[in-house]
Amino acid sequence: MYAKKTVCWCAIFLALCIIANCDISTNNIIQRKLLHPYTLKPMPDPYELLDNLRKQVLVKEEQLIKTEQINKNFEKMIELVNILGQVDSFLTDKTRTMIKKLAILTDADVKID
Repeated sequence: MYAKKTVCWCAIFLALCIIANCDISTNNIIQRKLLHPYTLKPMPDPYELLDNLRKQVLVKEEQLIKTEQINKNFEKMIELVNILGQVDSFLTDKTRTMIKKLAILTDADVKID
């Protein structure tokens, strides 16, 4: 049991030594970049990652808002086209009936003479 605690404390101390390098003469703490275990490239700061993710989320939200507005505008345009189509068919029907009535009147005038 004592050996497990010692190994645990040694691992914690080793991790702290890897993460932070203490300069005793100046009493400064120098943070080292952690290396990715597979690529051996420095890992980015977690706060930078969070900021980047937050920015990406904000950009996506703005894009969603813009697409929703575009969709609403297209729906309004489709409604307008439908209304104009109904007005066109109404006017076409009324014009046809008026032309038929005028044709009947002109035929009636011709037959009378």
